[in-house]
Amino acid sequence: MKIISFYNAKGGTGKTSLCYLSGLYLAEKGNKVLFVDLDSQCSLTGAITENRENNIFQVLSSQIKITESIQKTENPNIDILPGTIQILKIQNSVLHNSLEKQFNQLNYDFVLLDCPPSYHNLIVSAIYTSDLLVIPSLLSLFDVESVIFTLNEARDIKANLNTSIVLNRINKNTKEVDEYMEMLQDTDANINTFRNDISVRRVIDRKDSLELKRNLKLLTQLEDFINSTLLKQSEASE
Repeated sequence: MKIISFYNAKGGTGKTSLCYLSGLYLAEKGNKVLFVDLDSQCSLTGAITENRENNIFQVLSSQIKITESIQKTENPNIDILPGTIQILKIQNSVLHNSLEKQFNQLNYDFVLLDCPPSYHNLIVSAIYTSDLLVIPSLLSLFDVESVIFTLNEARDIKANLNTSIVLNRINKNTKEVDEYMEMLQDTDANINTFRNDISVRRVIDRKDSLELKRNLKLLTQLEDFINSTLLKQSEASE
């Protein structure tokens, strides 16, 4: 079982969309995938289910077992542990191994964590239990600072953690991409790009299959991203 966190201390980088699309791709390739929504905004949960009766807050506050909170979805290969705004009440008191203890009870091919754009004990627990940290980023100086902060904190938590920076929402290969990569060349992180495409929002809103003809361009992008980032880096952790 591979555990992958999508996290950047800065918001607005597209981590939830990238997490959702990655899980959808992996599921459509036959993998059993569990989404875990750690973000109090619950955007990932909202894209998949309206039912938040049993959620991550209740699991981490020992009200219910994790196996009781996981919901099935219309896709037989995708389950979700819903998020809730109530997670704000305990995010600073979660122990570093809390999520690891919960996930040790599960059996999936991939567990994908959508993390909030902040830094507290819940983030520490997510990183501690992860095999791979994916850091979506936009092309700006402030994003560089945020990525470096996120990387440094993550490596303090787990020194051998595999990390991958994803330059997200890229319209085309530009000089700015090269300049951004140069600024991050000393981080020793895997760096990839994911192009911007209007079909991303459409796929999420319609709950589309990636195999539909209208989504073939996005499917190609995802295949390149998954193979060069999630699968490659996950295998490196074995």
